[in-house]
Amino acid sequence: MAKIHVLVPNQELADYALQIIAEEKIESCSVQVIHTNAAVRTAREAIQDGANVIVARGLQADLIREYTKIPLVNISMTGQEVGLLVEEAKHLVQKDNPVIALIGHYTMFPDSSYMDEIFHVRLRFYTYEDRSRIETITQKAVAEGADLVIGGERVLKCMRQYPATQALFLRTREDSLRKALHVACKMVYTSQVEKENNAQFMTV
Repeated sequence: MAKIHVLVPNQELADYALQIIAEEKIESCSVQVIHTNAAVRTAREAIQDGANVIVARGLQADLIREYTKIPLVNISMTGQEVGLLVEEAKHLVQKDNPVIALIGHYTMFPDSSYMDEIFHVRLRFYTYEDRSRIETITQKAVAEGADLVIGGERVLKCMRQYPATQALFLRTREDSLRKALHVACKMVYTSQVEKENNAQFMTV
């Protein structure tokens, strides 16, 4: 079984991950597309099959972190990825200086200083630690005048209550996945070195 198990919410991310794994010749790494309600069960199955590290994002990562003990690498967005989403949001809204709300787990977003000036938008970040607050935070973003809300599966589901406000899926791309996979590889390497050192110590 793969030592690194990548869990993602859609095929686009899976394709990015498979491309990176092939390009960088990352050994013992598998990729799986899952629904959020299956995140914990799938992670536990991967652990039973010998996974050492899980790579996941957003709410899926949050659930796995809460209900398992396996080391987890969160797929966090890069500044470039946020910029691309903002450009897409501006195109959809077709409005000067729109208010764009990004909603996600507090580990998702990078430093986005000066993006308002660069993209001529009013960018607002709404983050959570407890997933039970997602609906409340989404409601707050809409109430505070968001022209468009960007968020994950749960956020988009909540946005069905507000048809007057546009919504966009919070997509991560190749950059964030590559970064997460590099961290996962380092964690696996460190774990192997520790095991070898412990084995040598016990032998002595």
